[in-house]
Amino acid sequence: MGRPCAPDGLTPPPDHHHSLTATHPAHGDGAPQLSDLMSRPLPRVLLVVSLCACSHPDAFPSGDPADGGPFPGAPPQRLTLNTAVDQAPAWYPDGSALLYTFDQADRPDLDRCIGLLPPGGGTRGAERCPTGDVRGDSADVYEWAAASPGGRLAWVEQHGPAGFRSPSRGAIAVGSLNPVSAVRVLRTLPYLAPSGAIHATATHLGWIGEDTVVYVGADVVTSRACQGCKLDTMVIGHDVVTLDLATDPATLAIVPGTAGATSVWPAGGSLLYTLGGDSRVFRRQLTSGVVDTVYDFGGLGIARDAGLMEAIRAAPEHYPRYR
Repeated sequence: MGRPCAPDGLTPPPDHHHSLTATHPAHGDGAPQLSDLMSRPLPRVLLVVSLCACSHPDAFPSGDPADGGPFPGAPPQRLTLNTAVDQAPAWYPDGSALLYTFDQADRPDLDRCIGLLPPGGGTRGAERCPTGDVRGDSADVYEWAAASPGGRLAWVEQHGPAGFRSPSRGAIAVGSLNPVSAVRVLRTLPYLAPSGAIHATATHLGWIGEDTVVYVGADVVTSRACQGCKLDTMVIGHDVVTLDLATDPATLAIVPGTAGATSVWPAGGSLLYTLGGDSRVFRRQLTSGVVDTVYDFGGLGIARDAGLMEAIRAAPEHYPRYR
């Protein structure tokens, strides 16, 4: 069975090696446009439309269809040089850098770290990696990093025995890329959400101001297509969740109307989000709770990630076609 469309578990198959890349648009000044050649959609950077359950077509622009449709097949620009997996990139709010997750290719357990890249790629400026696993007998993952406007960093930690395809424990944490700086655990994983769903992990982290983290609470499911087939891991989104850091412990709340959420991203005074099997990108006003549809892809397919428009706002110089 092929690799699932949803994000992977703790230990990806060793024969899948991916790097972050950028493509150059057909028009504009030639500045790089981020795209994803990985086996899962590029979180919070590109709005990806699925034409079927496990296809990964090019990104479609939002808004006026007169802007030219999908990008042509321009050669991609490679941003990283890791021989293992690089994934989950996210802009800094001011567009000055990219956060992403990378596998430690020199470790047999392929632990994953958070790295910081300049917008055009190249050498990592900083990184934070799991520590304490001297023997390499566990799989330890830091991923879904997101920076607040003031520079606070939130991420998801997941831990489990090496070779297992789903985490046994984890946490949502806040700190910095300084490897010796203090870390505040906002919420341990898994937990039973107020909606009744199990949240074994969190995806698509983002910030609402300096004191609230928003994410998709999700479960991790493993299955086999047949007896003797490889075990596949799928992450199933359940709810959009907020954590209020102004309280201790942080206060958790489910955003109404987001059951089955697959992605979320804060955009000014609203939240953009998508739902499983739905072609629409929704917007919820934070103050009024009013929900409307930002874009409906209709027969083109399923909207899989809500971050394209906010990525353009954060780093417009990399999206000349949309200016």
